[in-house]
Amino acid sequence: MNSLIQRLLVVLLGTYVYVLIITLAHNPLITGITLATTLYIGDYIIGEDTHYNPLVTLVKKLKNKSSNKEFIGVIFCQVLAAYLVFLTEKYYNYLK
Repeated sequence: MNSLIQRLLVVLLGTYVYVLIITLAHNPLITGITLATTLYIGDYIIGEDTHYNPLVTLVKKLKNKSSNKEFIGVIFCQVLAAYLVFLTEKYYNYLK
């Protein structure tokens, strides 16, 4: 699998899981455990520095540590994951 596509899938799924847990759990301990777990799994899968924060992505781009293609893809995946969490939470609240 292409390493950029693999990285984008890890960012999408990791950001989705992390933001979903923050949104639904409202518990700092669970949030911290989720962040540590998603970062560990992300590092294991893609074998490099993983992050799920758009600000970290921007700083990496400003320091020229990522290409334009990677920057746009990662930001897109992070925003898409946040939107998917919004839809998930809306559906979850609808079912209540």
